[in-house]
Amino acid sequence: MAFWSESGVEPKRTFRWLLKLPTIGQEWICKSVQRPSWETSMIPHKFINHEFKYPGRVTWNPINIVLVDPVEPIDTTASMLAILRASGYNFPGDDQEARSTITKKQATAALGQIQIETLGTGADTEGADGASVVDSWTLVNPFATSVTLGDLNYDSEDMLEISFTVAYDYAYMTTAGGTKGGWSTGLGTHSVPGPAKSNSKDSANS
Repeated sequence: MAFWSESGVEPKRTFRWLLKLPTIGQEWICKSVQRPSWETSMIPHKFINHEFKYPGRVTWNPINIVLVDPVEPIDTTASMLAILRASGYNFPGDDQEARSTITKKQATAALGQIQIETLGTGADTEGADGASVVDSWTLVNPFATSVTLGDLNYDSEDMLEISFTVAYDYAYMTTAGGTKGGWSTGLGTHSVPGPAKSNSKDSANS
């Protein structure tokens, strides 16, 4: 039966989500977040008058997060500065402080584990309080690479926003059933379609 005749078919929506950012800890200040994305490099091989393409490395692209900046209960600007300091950065007040450098271990620990949860309608789990989590993206080893604390403007009444970019090694998605999409893990199995099998005619001609 076609999906448009089924009232129970409900797509994921762009406004139903939560950002889990433990070091800041205020879900309501999150205004927008990009979901993980990746690119696969391409290596061409030329032979006479032809070019054949082969896949190379997979690179996970940085994501951008936008927060509003409240004063209470936690000042977000102060939180971002605390993350920078905990990453290993220090002001060069003296020779010893000037030697301080940022390390990956400190930077990832300072930002904490980031999870992006897509929510359902609230009616997809019978008897549940609020919306259930449809899927959850986990960023592995995330750390902030750039932070913009927003612009002040007498002509605007908008909330002050903070945007920052996060790099990470890779990301994985956990589905509502507790399985990692695309991988067989201890959490469960989510199968990936394999390549189409050649028919007997193709096999005979190979």
